[in-house]
Amino acid sequence: MKRQDRAAFAMVELMVAIAIIAILIGLLLTGAQRMREAAMRTQCINNLRQIGQAYLQFVDKSGDARSFKGDSTWINNLKPFLQNRGEIFFCPSVDSRSYAMIDDVPKAFIRVKQGNSTSFLIPFAKDSLRMRVSSRFPPTVPGSYVVEIEDWTDTDWNDLVMLIEPSADGSTFTITARFKESGNSFDLLGPDQATVVSNFHPGNSAVGTVPGNTAITNYAATSQAAFLASGDADKILCVEYSKVIANVFSNAPPDYWPSTAAPRHRGILNLLYRNGSVQSFTADDIDPRVSSSYRRFWLPTEPGPF
Repeated sequence: MKRQDRAAFAMVELMVAIAIIAILIGLLLTGAQRMREAAMRTQCINNLRQIGQAYLQFVDKSGDARSFKGDSTWINNLKPFLQNRGEIFFCPSVDSRSYAMIDDVPKAFIRVKQGNSTSFLIPFAKDSLRMRVSSRFPPTVPGSYVVEIEDWTDTDWNDLVMLIEPSADGSTFTITARFKESGNSFDLLGPDQATVVSNFHPGNSAVGTVPGNTAITNYAATSQAAFLASGDADKILCVEYSKVIANVFSNAPPDYWPSTAAPRHRGILNLLYRNGSVQSFTADDIDPRVSSSYRRFWLPTEPGPF
C-alpha cells in the first residue's frame, strides 16, 4: 500500500514538474519573441532616421526643398545619400510579400522563335496580351514575382514561366526560367534587344540578368513632401505604409487610411518628420480623416495642389 502511494505521489510530482517546465518554456519563447519584435522596431526607427538624414542632405545639396517631390522618384533621389543601400527602405518586421515597388518591370524582352525563320518579341509586362503575373510559384525575395507568357492563341499560359527577382539595390533583375511547355524556343533580350541568354529555358540556360531601376519599400513619402517648408519641421515626411506615396490630402483623398496605414509593431507605426526626427504612434493618433490630426501632422503651412 505504501509502495502504491509512493508511485502515485511520484506521478503527481512528475506531472507538476512537466507543467512547470512547459510554463517556463512558454515564458522564454514569449520573451524571445518580444525581444525580436523590439529589435525589429528599433531597426525600423533607425531606417527612418537614416532616410531623414538623407533627405536633409538632399535638400541641402539641391538648395530647394521643393526639389524633393512627393512622387515615385523619392527613393532613387535619396539612395545616393545612403550608399545605395536599398535595405534601408524596407522595415524588417514584414515579409517579402508586404512591400510596394516602383518600376518593377524589367526593361527586357523575350524573343519567340517559331521554326528557323519566324520570330517576334514580347516585352516584359505584368498584364499584357502576351505576358501576365502568375501565382504558380511564391515570392522568394522582397519584390520578386512570377510571370507567364502566351506565345500562341490557345491561352493556356504555360508556354514559359519565369521568376523575376530584383537585386537589393534595384540595379538589376535576375530572370529565371522555371517552366516551359512550348514547342517554340525563346531568347532573353536586354533593353537594347541584344541577346542576354540564347535558347532560354529551364536547365543549364535558365538564368539571365538584365539592368533595372526599381525601388522596393514599405515606407511612403507624403504626396505633399515638396511643399514642406522649414516651418513644417514637425509635419510627416515618411510613414510606415502599404504604398509608395501617402496621398491622404483633400476632402476626398485617394488613399483610405485604415487600409493603407501599416502599424507593424503591435499596433504602433513609426513616422519620420520633416526635421529628421522619428516618433511612434498608433494609426488612430495620426488619422488624417480627423481634422485636428490632419492639420497637426499632415497639412503643410502652404500646401500645393491636391
